[in-house]
Amino acid sequence: MAHFLRWTLKFLLKPIKPFSFTQIFKKNTRIIYYQNKEIDTMLKLLCTVALLFVAVKANDEKTIPYAFFGSRTTYKTVSSLHIDVPAGYRARQVVMLARHGTRTPKLSYSKDLLPKLVEFQKKITKSPTLSEKDFQAIKNWTTTIDTKNYRRITQNGRDEMKELATRVRAAFPYLFEQHYNSNNYEVLTMKDSRCVNSSLSFIQSLFEDKKITEIPKCEPTDLLLMLDSMEKNDTKRKEFQTYIENQAKEFKESHHMDGVLKRVAAKLGVDSKELDPEIINTMYDACAYEYSIDQNRIPPWYKAFTQKDLEILEYAWELSWYYIIGYGNPYNKKLACPMAIRLEELLRKKTNEEGPDAVFYFACEKNIMTMLFMLGLADGDDPFTASNYKGIEGLNWRTSLYGVWAANFMAVLFENANSEYEVAFYFNENLTTITLKNGTKCTYCPLLGIQEKLTAFISDNDCVNFVADNILKITQETNQYWYLSTKTAYKLVSAKEIFVPPNHKPIQIFTVNSHGTQPLTRSFTTSVLNSLEILKGKIGENAKMTPPEIQAIMNWQQSIKNKLNNKNLIPKGHVEIKELALRVRKAFSDLFKQSDNYKALTIGEDRCKETGILFLQNVYGNTNIADVSKCNDDDFFLTIEKIKKRKHEDEKELESKEFKKSYFMNKVVDRVKVKMGANDITLDDVNIIYEACRDERLSDDESLPPWCIVFCKEDLEVLEYYEELQLYYAYGYGNPSNVKLACPMAVQLLKTLEKKINKKEGPDGLFHFANRTDILSLHVMLGLGKDNSPLTASNFIEKKNRQWRSSMFSPSAANFMAVLFENANNDYVVAFYINERITRIPLGNGSSCTECQWSDIQNKLQAYISDNDCVNLIAEYDNKTSCLSCFGQFLFNNFFKCF
Repeated sequence: MAHFLRWTLKFLLKPIKPFSFTQIFKKNTRIIYYQNKEIDTMLKLLCTVALLFVAVKANDEKTIPYAFFGSRTTYKTVSSLHIDVPAGYRARQVVMLARHGTRTPKLSYSKDLLPKLVEFQKKITKSPTLSEKDFQAIKNWTTTIDTKNYRRITQNGRDEMKELATRVRAAFPYLFEQHYNSNNYEVLTMKDSRCVNSSLSFIQSLFEDKKITEIPKCEPTDLLLMLDSMEKNDTKRKEFQTYIENQAKEFKESHHMDGVLKRVAAKLGVDSKELDPEIINTMYDACAYEYSIDQNRIPPWYKAFTQKDLEILEYAWELSWYYIIGYGNPYNKKLACPMAIRLEELLRKKTNEEGPDAVFYFACEKNIMTMLFMLGLADGDDPFTASNYKGIEGLNWRTSLYGVWAANFMAVLFENANSEYEVAFYFNENLTTITLKNGTKCTYCPLLGIQEKLTAFISDNDCVNFVADNILKITQETNQYWYLSTKTAYKLVSAKEIFVPPNHKPIQIFTVNSHGTQPLTRSFTTSVLNSLEILKGKIGENAKMTPPEIQAIMNWQQSIKNKLNNKNLIPKGHVEIKELALRVRKAFSDLFKQSDNYKALTIGEDRCKETGILFLQNVYGNTNIADVSKCNDDDFFLTIEKIKKRKHEDEKELESKEFKKSYFMNKVVDRVKVKMGANDITLDDVNIIYEACRDERLSDDESLPPWCIVFCKEDLEVLEYYEELQLYYAYGYGNPSNVKLACPMAVQLLKTLEKKINKKEGPDGLFHFANRTDILSLHVMLGLGKDNSPLTASNFIEKKNRQWRSSMFSPSAANFMAVLFENANNDYVVAFYINERITRIPLGNGSSCTECQWSDIQNKLQAYISDNDCVNLIAEYDNKTSCLSCFGQFLFNNFFKCF
């Protein structure tokens, strides 16, 4: 105590000067310091009393002397619990990034590791070194950790966030005079419950308003907070992961950890062989979690360790994190790019009287640690390895100092007494010294110096391109929701390989193919492009998009023009059809040995004819095939619009019109308004953007069309459902007359199969090339995609897992195949393939099949033809066209003579 008093007196008598955050912790003492040149007697007296209190507290039975546990360190251990604001300075903006408050452990710790520690506890019978009190505390130990709720914020965690918010409000009261609103305050949290609850506790306390119950949550593609998404794109991360595991293993087997085992064993009075690193780490974690629950109580297992042991265990933690999120992996610096871009933008706009007064982001410890990269802090250590441990003292990189529970980073834009802008940075409320690009150090730094530092970081790490590339990769993998009704890319829903039942010989194939991907239409060029140019101009300053995203939209017209041409199919459409044909040829190779043993028919659209020629050339390996027979445009055999009944048209329109006015569609418009920062966006605008998004995605299913960025997953689900309703009533089960649309196809399929089976006559392949709506009618014919209740404007939520999905059934290049097989028992079997996927078919008796007995399929088709009065329906149209007369003759001659 005498030594401490001498140190205190010496401290109070010498001039006080600012020192860095890191220096505070190297002294292992929490100190509130001031920059004032003069300190009056009363302040000195108060400092003396406070420091004496710290000294006494450090030696009582309620405080542990060494409380650093990596990112499980308590907030009070490292924070100043005071936000220093100099006199004459007025905060103009605060930008905070905060980690969630104290949480409970993960499932594996509670369920797997703690029970092992309980078993080990039973082996302790006496201790030669621990006091009786400490020994009994360990023997009687029952954990205070919540073992039922995993990774959930604790009450202490909520309190940390509330108290932090109170101090922020007190430090910058001018910024929080208005009620919480999205115009003046930007708030965003990760979706994890611990982050959501932390943000809610903080915001309610900050604005003194418990009526705030919802906090905006980020999407998986939001790089600002979702670091994991960017980490996945680190090509060397697996290499570093292997290195980390090897170093961790080596350190566990080092003499340092062996020393920990022996010292703990000696304290507990057990053989060191009874201990292993797993038990030691479980004890260590129990200390960390239990101390975070109650910092006025010493965790019983804490007494098993010396400070040297605790430092070694802390290093073992830091050794991994130095590579996981620290300077050990150069790629990690780039993880700060999104926040650096955002911070530079916020500061720049605020000096022009634009943007929010306060910004609050809630995430995890990784996010906080990346801010060190952005500012060039905590660097300079020798690489952390298993062999170069020299103690924790003097290390710059320590999650124990920066990434603790409730850790936070603040950038505050001040206006000083001379109306000049300065920026100060706080880590865990500690004012932090920053080194500018010119080498000077500052705590209240000139705005231009900080802007220069941020711009240099953004440039040195190629942040703009890095963010743009990651947005593209992540959106392709996670988003975006690419089920876009009939404009869904084929490869998203098709089988990668056609399944052929073992010991089944193909006898005949009957297909209906829709055309491959076509170019964007000229009407798109003349009308939609002009509307999109106008919409570009509506993107506002408050748009919730990154600069690269906005720039991509601004540059969009040039990229879309490259996808316009005068051909019937684009190159992607050619590839789709060619690859499909080759897979069909491979699966049913016996059917394609004779290149002229087929019949084919197409509707009178050039895109369908081109699809047919391309398919036949590749399925038969014969490039001399140059034509496909074509029916008249008014033939209802393939152009099913000609058979549609119009008396139910009002029903078709009713549900989609109602859904257009629904809450869900209105929310899509609202979200797009926010995303674009524009208040005058209409539903018509949204539909135009949606068409641009899905048309370009269909053209290139590896791309991220810029306009798609405007939508979140829920938006795309709603817009998909809107079109599903239209198709459901136009071609699906929503209109009773639609069931009849496949009548001509059902009759031909039945007669074709009967002729092949009974007379061993007819071609091995019958191919039809039409539109995607024909595929939908065949689903209805077979009873596929039928829900228990109709799709309506009011049951969107209930129908999220609906059976009727045009996105799955009728994408670009959609196809239907009925394949006749002969099995090992010489029985005839029929299998149906939708987009190359063998499909289970419901039968009339309530059963279903994938390799169906011919008799069952014959009965099903006959029942369909009879129930829908198909013969009379066809006769109704028999004399309308020459091709239809042909089809009428087919009913009597048992063959379709148009071939």
